[in-house]
Amino acid sequence: DGGLRTGRDVVIADSQGEITIQDDDQAGFQVADLAVDENVGTAFVVITLDKPIDTAIDVTYITMEINTTEGLDYVYANGSITFNPGELSKTVPVSIIDSALVEADERFSFSIGVLDNKGRDIIISDGYAEITIHDDDQARFSINDISVDEDAGTATLTVTLDEQVSGTVQVDYYTTSQSASSPTDFQSSSGTLSFSSGVSTQTISIPIIDSDLVELDESFLVSLTNIRPAYNIIFTDSQ
Repeated sequence: DGGLRTGRDVVIADSQGEITIQDDDQAGFQVADLAVDENVGTAFVVITLDKPIDTAIDVTYITMEINTTEGLDYVYANGSITFNPGELSKTVPVSIIDSALVEADERFSFSIGVLDNKGRDIIISDGYAEITIHDDDQARFSINDISVDEDAGTATLTVTLDEQVSGTVQVDYYTTSQSASSPTDFQSSSGTLSFSSGVSTQTISIPIIDSDLVELDESFLVSLTNIRPAYNIIFTDSQ
């Protein structure tokens, strides 16, 4: 029949060649820092993926305290969220607690991870975010005016902080002569008042000099200055 005959049996041992295409793409998950006001109610943390994936991937997340307290400043969050094929972002809600306490900005962390990448080249390019809570409360310092007799010996003024503040707050005071002068009418004074948590008033006592001179009523000033730490605390009356 014109064909080649070798006298031997020839068979095809492998009739198919398989070509494997090795994917050279890599996808990365990340989570961004976020800042919210204390009264916002919910912080919406966004997790993003920089390239689409052809299968569903579960991303785990967990919150941890930094200078916040779980249950007082925010509600602990822990779980997982699914990125379906083609999805590039997901949002995780974290409840924020609005307290009446005047305090500095506070932070907690939000971390992510991938338990099973299902054979895909997936990395966590930035798996850690800090959520900053801006306090929306404000406290005010004030000092009262008083009148005293010359022979009273001491003039005592009251300094008031109108809201409860987290931690210890300090404020300085000093005297300034007006028609009354130091040291003939009063003793020049200066110092620092400390308001620990829960303390709303402190007093300043200034020695008064009783002279035998017949004269008009006289006055001098006691001034407040230099609040520290200075977060959300102002003067409504500083003299």
